[in-house]
Amino acid sequence: MEKQAISFYVRNCILRNESKIIYSPFESTGEKEKMNKKLSFLIILCILLSTSFSQIFYAPNAYYQKSEENFHITVIQFPNPNIEIFTALGQDQILGKEKLSSIAKRYNADLAINANFFSLDSGEPIGLVVSNGELIHLPIKRGVFAITYDGRAVIDIFETTIKVKVNNNIFKIDNLNSPRGGNQAVLYTKKFAKQTLIQNNAFAGVNIIIELDNILPFHGNIKGKVVNIEYGVLSSNIPDNGCVISLGGTALKYLPLFEIGKDIEIIVESKPTIPIKEAICGGPILIKNREIVLGKTNEIPFDQNIINGRHPRTIIATKEDKIIILFIEGRTTTSPGMTLKEAIELLKTLDVENALNLDGGSSSNMVLWKEPLINSDREISTALLIKNITETTEPKYLFILPDEDLYIQKDEKKKIKLILQDSNFHKLDISSFTWSISNPIIDFNPQTMEITGLDYGSSELTINIGNLSAKKNITVYTNTFSEDFELDKNWRITGKNIDEMFTTYSITTQNGYEGKNFLSLKYRTLPGDSFLYFEINTVIVEKMTKLSLKVYGDGKRGWLRALFYDSNGKPYVLDITSFKGIDWTNEWRTIEKDLGEIKPLISSWNLPPKYPLKLQSIYLVFLNNSGIEGNIFLDDLKIY
Repeated sequence: MEKQAISFYVRNCILRNESKIIYSPFESTGEKEKMNKKLSFLIILCILLSTSFSQIFYAPNAYYQKSEENFHITVIQFPNPNIEIFTALGQDQILGKEKLSSIAKRYNADLAINANFFSLDSGEPIGLVVSNGELIHLPIKRGVFAITYDGRAVIDIFETTIKVKVNNNIFKIDNLNSPRGGNQAVLYTKKFAKQTLIQNNAFAGVNIIIELDNILPFHGNIKGKVVNIEYGVLSSNIPDNGCVISLGGTALKYLPLFEIGKDIEIIVESKPTIPIKEAICGGPILIKNREIVLGKTNEIPFDQNIINGRHPRTIIATKEDKIIILFIEGRTTTSPGMTLKEAIELLKTLDVENALNLDGGSSSNMVLWKEPLINSDREISTALLIKNITETTEPKYLFILPDEDLYIQKDEKKKIKLILQDSNFHKLDISSFTWSISNPIIDFNPQTMEITGLDYGSSELTINIGNLSAKKNITVYTNTFSEDFELDKNWRITGKNIDEMFTTYSITTQNGYEGKNFLSLKYRTLPGDSFLYFEINTVIVEKMTKLSLKVYGDGKRGWLRALFYDSNGKPYVLDITSFKGIDWTNEWRTIEKDLGEIKPLISSWNLPPKYPLKLQSIYLVFLNNSGIEGNIFLDDLKIY
């Protein structure tokens, strides 16, 4: 039976349809240099994005999504009355460090990311911190992400000065919530710690204890009253409803202005003058108004390793009415991380308007429903939290994670997670459920949520809670694979620059090699670079070392290749023929290939694939062709 090309389709990226990108990883070699230029990092990332998992909503108009390429994204419609976005400090103080998961648990946040760079020794964050309208740490000349009271998400560089007015005398505060130096006037609020602190090279000074009528604003004035003056002290307790102004060295010249009972005013001036409610600092700014600005913002310089090294990354971006957060895994054999230039290419595929790099490396992480996405849950200084603030309703959604089909070996165990949500996407506790399996080739332990492979084949696990049901397809795979093309299994053809009306496959007996039937693949290309994918979609385990295929040639020099995806979603290829392609006619040839010759589609990765693999397609490549019509035959595909 002859089949039309079933689907010449465009894969969607997460945030937009890239209509020029057809599902066909562009090739290289030979003329290969030309093709390498076409194989831009942007296009490959868009392909990888298209292989991502389903969206998991944790609040209305706010979802999380994991890519098989080891990066994670959350997209938030903003403004969004269903959520609260806020800044939090480790241990709720400047000199406190805490694991991101612990911060998320304390605040009952649904999603959390790390934020500011910080001192590994003291935990003091670097740059601006604003929480619920309170100025906690002063900005430096580095990029800031901020949420305003009027519902805007802003990425910019800010300047802030703090002044103290006593009678008609005004002087400038040198720092806020940071250990005082020898000749400084420093202001401390309760967000610093229980007590003030001076630097190692500083001497005792005078601390002025002040009762305030309000929190310290990002921009504006507050009033206070001097309630005590402590002379010759190294530290003082910080009052819950006030602050301490610590004077040392030459800053003691301001001491005569103060006396107990004296009224004072604290003046905070910030530019740009924006009503900021929450703010975190990172840097550098990567994109501004859709223009790449890396290295052009005059921010305080970063170590070049932060810029050019491949590291885990946490990045926050804005796009029209959306906030987009990326967490990119790194420093592993399967996920090296990204340079900032590579991260920018990824951001451009998402068409963001503005983007800011946050602290990365070992600090990078994302927590969903109080569980870190990676095991490295380092203590950090600041976090940005997102909380679903809608009311809890009746259960509505039930699903199993991971959400893709599950492939396991015989006797192998794999854990799953069962997620129950209400109509507002709150994650609900599960007290009990029922379950069944369609084929007893697997065992399911409801206490540990483990699936064990018992025998080869496929099965379906069904879990029920009330009238809600979730299903998971499970395949227990063998160490060999064979396809003799005796039966039509409704295979799928995809491609780029292919005449979809003409391109077909059929099961036929003409020119047979062995057995009763084999596969006939008839095609017609369009001018340019053409790719024709015949989807196989079978699991390849590490014990399989050889691929064998019988090919009846048409002499049209189609480059025959195999496309694999590893367990991280990275594409790999195997050349079944050389770049010269199928250059023989009217005869069957048996081609045997060593699977050790599989190589990354993107040569710069230079990483071995993570097993198990999926053989996605056997495919033909025609580069710079003017339009070719041909017909090849395939039989007896074996992987063993």
